[in-house]
Amino acid sequence: MSLATGAILSGITGAGVLLIIVALTENCRAMLVYLLVASLMWVSVLSLAVVKIGRACVRFQDAPKVKDEQHKIDNLACTCGLLTFLAAVLYLFSFMVVFSFYHFRYVRRAILLHEAQCE
Repeated sequence: MSLATGAILSGITGAGVLLIIVALTENCRAMLVYLLVASLMWVSVLSLAVVKIGRACVRFQDAPKVKDEQHKIDNLACTCGLLTFLAAVLYLFSFMVVFSFYHFRYVRRAILLHEAQCE
């Protein structure tokens, strides 16, 4: 589980560096690559959160059989899963902000130019 978390965090860091490069160069195709990478990162964070919450719920089914210390660890695992899910929601919000910028900066301009050429 920690290996998956580390891989996802390094992917998010790479996507952030790619976003900085795109912002500095203002390259339309690089922005499209960033949007694809960011959407893959969002799906991976969301699936990691679901796996963490699912594993914690499975451990809670055996809660009456375990000691208090183990119950605290299970509670922490569930909290960690919920925080990961919250991070996925925040990452989706940031993705939507960048996607809106991309749409209004590049896509809408291309549509308006195409309509002007057709007339």
